[in-house]
Amino acid sequence: MMAHIANTCIFLLVGILVAIRVPLDDLQAWQTLGILYVGIMLIRATSITVFTPLLSRIGVGITFEKASVLCWGGLRGAVSLALALTVAASEAIPKEISDRMLFLCAGIVVLTILINGGTMGMLLKFLRLDSLPPAKQATVDKANQQVANTLQTMLPTMMDSPFLRGADWQQVKTQVKLGAMAQTDADAPIDQSDLDTAFLRRLLETERKHYWTQFEQGTLGKRATNLLVEAVELALDGEPCIGQRDSLLATWQVPGWLERMRGIAWLERTLLRLYFERLVVGYDVARGFIQAQEALESHIDTLSPNAQIATQVRQQVQDNMAQTIARINELQETFPDIVQALQSQAAIRLLLNRERAVIKEQLKLAVLDKPEASRLLEDVEKRMAALQQVSIFRQTEAAQLDQQIPWLHGVTQSTREQISSCQERGIYDVGQVLIRQGKALNKLGVIYRGSVREVVAGKQGNSQVVVRGPGETLGITALLTGSSALDYLAETPCEVVWIPVDKLKTLMQEDPTLMYILCQQLAQR
Repeated sequence: MMAHIANTCIFLLVGILVAIRVPLDDLQAWQTLGILYVGIMLIRATSITVFTPLLSRIGVGITFEKASVLCWGGLRGAVSLALALTVAASEAIPKEISDRMLFLCAGIVVLTILINGGTMGMLLKFLRLDSLPPAKQATVDKANQQVANTLQTMLPTMMDSPFLRGADWQQVKTQVKLGAMAQTDADAPIDQSDLDTAFLRRLLETERKHYWTQFEQGTLGKRATNLLVEAVELALDGEPCIGQRDSLLATWQVPGWLERMRGIAWLERTLLRLYFERLVVGYDVARGFIQAQEALESHIDTLSPNAQIATQVRQQVQDNMAQTIARINELQETFPDIVQALQSQAAIRLLLNRERAVIKEQLKLAVLDKPEASRLLEDVEKRMAALQQVSIFRQTEAAQLDQQIPWLHGVTQSTREQISSCQERGIYDVGQVLIRQGKALNKLGVIYRGSVREVVAGKQGNSQVVVRGPGETLGITALLTGSSALDYLAETPCEVVWIPVDKLKTLMQEDPTLMYILCQQLAQR
């Protein structure tokens, strides 16, 4: 509304100023306006022509017809007029020049609106862009047929109704246009590849709408929604693709720049939070993607132009679901507390959204007065805002030290407290390298969640792989050599607690039990 008011005010102000300050009988000004109008149209056409080859390489490209619409569609409006008003109000510019600029700007705006805007419909009709392409029209016809079938199914029940028996059913059918479904031109056969492309694009547009529906219902977070919608936009760019979405896979992987920053002491906590947030968003994306793929599967038979493409797309959807479910299962097994917190948040959002909808419905039915409904809705919004402030990172961060490092059960309370105060946490994705063999290592790791692959170099280039689980120690040789004797890689998503070696050596001298436990572990390795 504010934009509409501002736009209207600008047009009124410019109209008044032009009428007051600009002599409209100046022939030279009108000639200049005509030349300027032709010039800006030529400049726009040249820009589009120059960049069309580039667009065809980095995007979907444009046809001559669409380029023509782009050229003719360069309407000017409020921004140009606002700048012209700024010039007209400036005392640093001579009045004659500022008035001429105001006239020219206002004239260009009027000409583009009247000439370009007024003839756009005729141009679209001339270029045959005023109707759907045959392949897309065929998809629409298929959906229309589904609608007609539903209405035909309703008719017998309606005709038996005592309140509708007297209706003129022939007139009803004619008015509703039952049986008059639009058909594609039989004289213009549709290429099968065009039909397949239109079908895939329709499915992707349905998928995109489903993400916004999930967001409105409160089952999908804002960031995850944006990532999923962006993935659909990328899939729609060029040849539509239902299969593997590389942009979604990237949300489940740790970016290289984040991995390279690991090891910077003063950034450890910030990096941990970023890793954690990535896990949270990755789970949200996976859950939303699964629900959208299930919805997509239900539309395949309805919209598909033939059985072959339907089978192919159904297989791609099932592959998407299988890959995503595997990722969700990994996270549930490794980070059950994170998944539980996420599911709790989603359930709360869903219930709050439902509560808000019920209150609005009661207001509509006059069960509640407007002031009462406003107070109830305000309370819901406060709880919703409070939910957005809840940090799952803080919820799951406060884990008990004894749970993290089970071999500390026998040491003194003082030793546990000191180790607790200096420990660091690290979260790793599948395949990430935790420690490289021979690299300097000044800390000892304990697996808290997930599993880690320990690679032991053998004779003749062979290697032995041992998988370590929660509670087991990594890099124990750092106590003696200051380096790692093995390679350690994340077998599953995992969380590792790191303890500085220098601190451990000091505590080993103070606590004989700790000395005995760590020496035992060294002997076993």
